[in-house]
Amino acid sequence: SNGRIYISDLSNYKVRYISGGIINRFAGTGFLSCSGDGGPATLATIDSPGDVWGDSNGNLYIADINNYRIRIINSSNIITTYGGNGVNSWTVSGFTFLQTGIGAITSIYGDSMGGFYYSANNIIRKATSSVSIVTTVAREG
Repeated sequence: SNGRIYISDLSNYKVRYISGGIINRFAGTGFLSCSGDGGPATLATIDSPGDVWGDSNGNLYIADINNYRIRIINSSNIITTYGGNGVNSWTVSGFTFLQTGIGAITSIYGDSMGGFYYSANNIIRKATSSVSIVTTVAREG
């Protein structure tokens, strides 16, 4: 996204980007917590950012591992919660992405059709928006 390389700085509770050989802070204050939704991503707190993924609209999605949420930063650098209710659990399918307990997220990815996939607790789930119903795609047998 934007010709930048995004990296999670797990131990420092930040997401960074590399541009022109310089490492810059993109999100997170360096303090672990969960705050800042609706404001600038650099003023938000993130607890152990994991996988990151950027879509074709300039949004960056972050697996906020220990907050049990997926956070999204839009092209104006505003951060909000995209999915997850903040509870370390897995919720059966049938709830919206914001209502769903998602556990510790291990990976995230989106497809060209608007599907957003995440893996947690050996289950792969799919949502198409923060208010869409979450469905299970696959689970460990």
